[in-house]
Amino acid sequence: ISGEFIAYKASAAPEELQQGGAAIKQLGGKVQKTVTLTLLETDEERNIIVIDKIKATPNKYPRRPGLPSKKPIQ
Repeated sequence: ISGEFIAYKASAAPEELQQGGAAIKQLGGKVQKTVTLTLLETDEERNIIVIDKIKATPNKYPRRPGLPSKKPIQ
């Protein structure tokens, strides 16, 4: 298993990672690194998050439509 997912996120990225950390792990990912950047013209923060694929995704994923909202990954 190999591969990377690179996400470009707003300033709420740390909170999103905290909420989604279990899902990342369950789906076979591991956060490799997070880089925080400041946009020049607006001074707003952005984050680049690199997630490595280290394990196969369990066979029960993807789930059928509607199920993720009823039973989110915990």
